[in-house]
Amino acid sequence: MSNENNENFDDFFGQAKAGGGEFAWKNHSISDKEPNVFRIAPPVKSLKTAGRWSVYDALHYGYTIPNTENPDKPRHKPFRCIFKKNRANGLIEQDCPECNLLESKENEIKALVAAQVAQGKSPEEAEEFVKGAKRLLREHNLDKKHYVLAKNLAGEWGVLKLPIKAKQAIDTLMEKYMKENDGRHALDPSGGLWFEITRTGKGLQTTYTVAIAMENLGGGNMRYRSGVLTGLDIEGIKKCPDLATLNDNKNLTYDQILALVRSNGDPAIAQQVFGASSRRAQPAATPAATPAPSPVTAAAAVAATPPPAPAPVAAAPVVDQAALIAQLQAQLAAAQAAAAAPASPAPVAAPVQAAPTPAAPTPAPAPASTAFADLMKLDPKQFLSMFPDPNKK
Repeated sequence: MSNENNENFDDFFGQAKAGGGEFAWKNHSISDKEPNVFRIAPPVKSLKTAGRWSVYDALHYGYTIPNTENPDKPRHKPFRCIFKKNRANGLIEQDCPECNLLESKENEIKALVAAQVAQGKSPEEAEEFVKGAKRLLREHNLDKKHYVLAKNLAGEWGVLKLPIKAKQAIDTLMEKYMKENDGRHALDPSGGLWFEITRTGKGLQTTYTVAIAMENLGGGNMRYRSGVLTGLDIEGIKKCPDLATLNDNKNLTYDQILALVRSNGDPAIAQQVFGASSRRAQPAATPAATPAPSPVTAAAAVAATPPPAPAPVAAAPVVDQAALIAQLQAQLAAAQAAAAAPASPAPVAAPVQAAPTPAAPTPAPAPASTAFADLMKLDPKQFLSMFPDPNKK
């Protein structure tokens, strides 16, 4: 290596920083071994005016897409649960195909256990019999968590997912702290608290307990660990995502979730579903606004401008698959109703001869003999081929 290269070597390269770079934020987890002490952030970003410091969300897991970089490790693709229930009257406003699948599988496992017991097996033997089925069912778990921004003892800010019971325990401690401190909030930036979360057990037997973290002042004196925030904390929080939009990239339509359920875990179908979702999530380019001409100028321009040349054929608009399916279903229902209606007798008076009216062009639907229920029985690839992605060229 020449002297010139030696002189420029140190100037060209910088020192690497741990943690993936200066702008990285951390995904915190609650361990059953290490201390889980966190300082939760007050309401920030878009949740600041609403006064909310946490966001609840539910994500379905269990589907993967091919990983070209490492074929042995496919990419997991969680998506947001669309189930909605009216808490006031208890009625279901929106069902979720994946939730329906989980419920049916759970009922099948319960039936298998009951059948084994009826054949003389002990409850333990029956549970061992369905152990493999339960393991497969756990791969399709529904992860319900409260998301918060939090800092660990190392000073790293990131996203922390709180189980429902842990969030409820923190709420209880916060209410108690406010009553004992003249209404001062436990997340106050000029003071505030750290919380210590303890996790014990595994699987369905996992439990969480929460306590306010303490610090030793010496001489047997203890106090709440100070949670005063500084400028460094502000910079760390700025690098974190907005909790209000954290999982917006995991939205799927009802029909996309249904296609996943019917795919039986086919990665090719999952690739098509999640690929279409990614394209739909991308914002369309907005053309620059052009000031409208005055009426006088516009009239003069029209008079002086020759007839325009035929415009090129525009690209096909993006089709809403859910709307198309609904349209097909309505057309099929109308056709079935017309076929079932009894023929009415012809009137005595001679009918008036009306001028023929040209039929309006309609989109080509599925064959009239194909009911909507039959569409749902098709192979996933056949189902999706009937409604191709219009964004593909």
